[in-house]
Amino acid sequence: MGTRTHRNHENSIFDLFRICPSAGAVCVCLLSLTIVIPATVAADAPRPSPLGSNPLIDGRLNPPLGSPTALPDQPGFSFSIDELFFPPGVSHVVIVDIDALRRSLFYSMLSRNALPNIRRITGRVTYSAGQFEEGEAAFFDSVGVNRCESEFPAVTFPNHATIFTGVHAKTHGIVGNEFFDRFGVTSGRGPRYYAFTAGQTLALDDVVSVYDLPASEPGGLANRLLRVSTVYENAALLGLRSAVVHSQYSSRDHAFIPEIDWLTPEVLVLLEFGIEEFFNTGLGPFDTAMVNRAIQYLQGGNRPDILTLYFFGLDQTGHIQGIAAQELYLRTVIDVQLGRLFFGDDHFPGLDKLQGWNFEETVFIFTGDHGMVEVRSEDQFVVSVAEQQNSFEGINQEYQTLLESRGYTVFGFPEIESESDIVVGQNEGMSHIYVRRGARDPTNWESWSDRPDFTSDILPVANILRRANLGLPQPGEMENAFDLILARDPSGPKGWESAHQVLQEDGTLADVGDLLGQDPLNQYVNPAARLDNLRSMFSGDIFVIANWDEGYHLGVGASGDHGSMRPEDSQVPLIIARPGNRTGALAGRTISRASLADVTPTVGALLRFPTPQAEGTSLVNPIRPCFTTALQMSSGRQINVPRLRRIRDGIAHKGLGIGLMRCYYRQ
Repeated sequence: MGTRTHRNHENSIFDLFRICPSAGAVCVCLLSLTIVIPATVAADAPRPSPLGSNPLIDGRLNPPLGSPTALPDQPGFSFSIDELFFPPGVSHVVIVDIDALRRSLFYSMLSRNALPNIRRITGRVTYSAGQFEEGEAAFFDSVGVNRCESEFPAVTFPNHATIFTGVHAKTHGIVGNEFFDRFGVTSGRGPRYYAFTAGQTLALDDVVSVYDLPASEPGGLANRLLRVSTVYENAALLGLRSAVVHSQYSSRDHAFIPEIDWLTPEVLVLLEFGIEEFFNTGLGPFDTAMVNRAIQYLQGGNRPDILTLYFFGLDQTGHIQGIAAQELYLRTVIDVQLGRLFFGDDHFPGLDKLQGWNFEETVFIFTGDHGMVEVRSEDQFVVSVAEQQNSFEGINQEYQTLLESRGYTVFGFPEIESESDIVVGQNEGMSHIYVRRGARDPTNWESWSDRPDFTSDILPVANILRRANLGLPQPGEMENAFDLILARDPSGPKGWESAHQVLQEDGTLADVGDLLGQDPLNQYVNPAARLDNLRSMFSGDIFVIANWDEGYHLGVGASGDHGSMRPEDSQVPLIIARPGNRTGALAGRTISRASLADVTPTVGALLRFPTPQAEGTSLVNPIRPCFTTALQMSSGRQINVPRLRRIRDGIAHKGLGIGLMRCYYRQ
């Protein structure tokens, strides 16, 4: 556990010219330009600093911001690719990721100046309260999003994956805190149930494996399940360095990317966290240890281009003490700790005075993964499914009791998937329910990877839940517990990516857009699109959404919870601020709506590297792609060209080939 020490890549020097007179060089033609790459590169060439300049090309052309600049065609003209294609003036991006950061709470506290250290970064924010999280925010010194949508379900692991990859859950593959890989794609050893948060299944192995423990899970379990690159991997292609402090995601192949420093919690901190959570003593020490870790890293002389800080304690405070307790935690723990990091204390000068850190060219991004809603902690408001062999008094087994009384075998825990015909993945505000083909008949069970029949396998299970929710055949603990039940038919042409339909109280099916799109109370946030973003081979055949209005939730007892499509837990804050320079494109702009998938491309635009996998859109100075073919040649070995990686695919190429090069220009 701890910081990994890495070497730097070798680097090369390059220039841009209209023509290519140089002998002994490889020429790659791009539109009307020719990029000249020396055929031989010094192995020990220093890595160019993102703060520094290239004397060969800087200062030749500075196109006005906002113009889709055409490439010059004057003979012999050379220019700065930095100035032409990318927004200048940003050297570092600091991402402050606060778990369970409620939009209304954060914006209202900023408007009241109740978070003085954060307010020094964001500048003036106003917020007018409203029902159902419909209050309006306005930003005067930064770029702020009034309503930023999380992924559904609104829980930690899929949303952090979206923040740090720029893609939705159906693309990155993390569809919940708890979910089932019925194909064994991720494990390579057959069907596998994942429980990153342990919950009622007590799957503690998955929890510790997220942070690179045990040694049999190198690189972190959540990292290894990602199906696309992270923003840190994108940055590393340019030679930019990232430090990720206590966050669950760094890269798919972390051990092989020297530009990424993943600072995981120390073993003793994890043990302390477990004790604090168990005895409800709060997680202030866990978040304080995170900031201490970041300060220690910076005091060691490290100056990353991207610094990510993950605060976990606000989420657990809301779960344990209720959402009313979150304001105190934000004010007395998170704001205080960020003040130490940003503005210093007796032992650290702060980022604003840190030698080698350009505070004026630092952009700060504040966001969270989901919100939270108040729920009832009493036993009768909790719908659970417990692990059979280790179930204990105090945990209900409503799913198990109901479905096994109808002849099913229910479970959701590693090592017993092959003995079950229903697996339930609890995600607090929703459940993934997976149904096996041939359910209820062990003599006729087929592989989990076979598509279940909608009429004979999936719909009967959905109808059992529907009737229990209506109190039929007799009232029970699941009566009125569900707000929505949705089911998909995987036998259609879209297979596992088929759309889920709403199972109505009368047993008929309705299209999500037709039914929920006419919701006059705006009870759900963008339901059709967010459900579409969850369509996946890893998502459940049935979705069950908790009845927040009555205080029900799905999992274990808590005072605050999240995971649904309601505004309270589906909308999060998002602010982009440059306190050292409150002018230009990064000041005084309010964006009505955005998505957490927009964070990664925004970071890429700020630091001038492409994020080709991203499904979101940059919120500042968007970089737009254009395409051209290019002849890629080298002397038969790897050529490392960090600056040229800003125009991406194929320049650092091994061997000879023709490929598609992506270039970028600034809007």
